Amino acid sequence: MRKITLKSLALICCLFTFFPSFAQEDWRLRKSAEGIEVYTKKIDGSALEAFRGITHVSASISSLTAVLYDVGTFPEWMFMTPTSELISRENKSIQIHYTITDSPWPVADRDAVIRYQYKYDESNGSLLVLIDALPDLMPEKEGLVRVKISQGIWRFTPENHGLVKVEYELHADPNGNIPAWLVNSAAVDTPFKTLKALKAQVKKDRYQSRSFSFMKEK
Repeated sequence: MRKITLKSLALICCLFTFFPSFAQEDWRLRKSAEGIEVYTKKIDGSALEAFRGITHVSASISSLTAVLYDVGTFPEWMFMTPTSELISRENKSIQIHYTITDSPWPVADRDAVIRYQYKYDESNGSLLVLIDALPDLMPEKEGLVRVKISQGIWRFTPENHGLVKVEYELHADPNGNIPAWLVNSAAVDTPFKTLKALKAQVKKDRYQSRSFSFMKEK
């Protein structure tokens, strides 16, 4: 547990994601710094805002994919995620993992069972990773609040000069009694800090020269 601050409250958002079905014009730019843009938007039927982070990384899509595949190292770069463990990997293109999000005192820590589904588009060489929660896959743990609803995406799109456009979009309900205004007030830090750390993480030697059976990078 940590002393409650608006900055640390951003962690509440870091597990919670949505599918990319929202109109582009609805996004509101909240921060632009260090080559990263963060947007938020209101979602019908939810008091919690969605957020979207965008940046460009000088890396291969296979290297970025390798970072997502390396579940045990999520604590090194995913904002306020002290625990991440692989549960299973099906057909190489579906992975299920367990994460704990470190919440500020007096809010209880959250945990989640998350599925990543990797979908490669041969027409343009892009990779879409669909994210959703599987809350009933394993028993809940004492002292933690299980995330019930979580949907979202990672998207890697190749661009000119060896750059990859990285998009990270999130929305969900963290479950439990957390005021919506408190969560929304910190919705910028999570994608910003996660993407900033990802840009450094992907440069590590262990993620270079990787290949995956479900994709053929151009």
